[in-house]
Amino acid sequence: MANFRVELASREDDADLRRILRENPMGGSISLTLRKEPSFFDDLSVEGNFNQVVAAREVESRRVVGFGVRSIKPAFVNGEKVDIGYLGCLRLDKQFRGTTLVPRGYKLFSELHKDDRAPFYLTTIVDDNQYAKNILASNRMGMPNYNDFGAYHTYVIPVKREKSSDSKKNIIQANEGHIEDISRFINQEGRKKQFYPAYSEKDLTDVAGLLRGLNIEDIILHFDGADIDGVMASWNQSSFRQTVVEGYSGILKYVRPIINFVGRIKGNLPYLPQEGQQINYNCASLITTKDNDPHVFDELITSTKNRLNESQTPLLMLGLHSQDSLGHVAKRHSVMRFPTRLYVVTWQDGEKEYQQLDGRTPYLELGSL
Repeated sequence: MANFRVELASREDDADLRRILRENPMGGSISLTLRKEPSFFDDLSVEGNFNQVVAAREVESRRVVGFGVRSIKPAFVNGEKVDIGYLGCLRLDKQFRGTTLVPRGYKLFSELHKDDRAPFYLTTIVDDNQYAKNILASNRMGMPNYNDFGAYHTYVIPVKREKSSDSKKNIIQANEGHIEDISRFINQEGRKKQFYPAYSEKDLTDVAGLLRGLNIEDIILHFDGADIDGVMASWNQSSFRQTVVEGYSGILKYVRPIINFVGRIKGNLPYLPQEGQQINYNCASLITTKDNDPHVFDELITSTKNRLNESQTPLLMLGLHSQDSLGHVAKRHSVMRFPTRLYVVTWQDGEKEYQQLDGRTPYLELGSL
């Protein structure tokens, strides 16, 4: 592999990185590409305050053929605010799979890790992506340890209007006057979960930061009297990242028209786009309720669905760890869920911090993965 080198990518490689995303779909019954248009590097702001792209480059042509991203951002670990890492967006052109490019990439990740910005990293791997598990989670020589931290579910929730059992006055749309209270509440409750992002007031107002594209008006608040006891945001990311259907396999390839027909009549099934079409959805984000209250969570989902129905957004995607007691509420609203595995990735110097993680329920921001 002397004709390749592994190094940090720059904005000059933006087009190559986006090409790799377009040309390398994730398999399964629904083949998808996760795209970052019009700018790969601008999209990275939602993944961390500090980001590095490790790229495998063909020396002669300077073409990038594979890459992975190291991101760092503040989160709550055992209730304390610390910086942690995320390793994500690992892609490699098909013709180079089975080569030494992946371990060479991780050798550079290992060198970058020596800056002590993060004790360990999180990553997720789609459950049926056995190729990635065999390569990454096999704990082979030279690779970091991928410690299985349970299942993470993405719930697909069709948007339709529903009656709410709660009084409308208990749920309101946030405005700039609520920013301080929102920040205080989500940090107060978020620290009760493992890895909940430690958002600041600045994050709630920065149009190009960790919550890029999320407006304060996209957040709804649930009140118990005069006090906030629930927060949820509906995050439309289509202006900087997109999910495109590349194809269907198995029985789904043949029953898709039937599913769409029944869904139009009953409104309880997701619309399955044609091949090449983008999936239109919003991400549920900043999911926080006082003491993980399922009733408040249910009201927040219902209110969010009703608001999205008015804007004709057909789907709400919502992510929760399998240990989260709110999962049964999400399951009741959803028609399907996609399972992934969460891993805590450690090099030798991070084993102590990994072993000290307590039993708090993990939380990942779906819109940041």
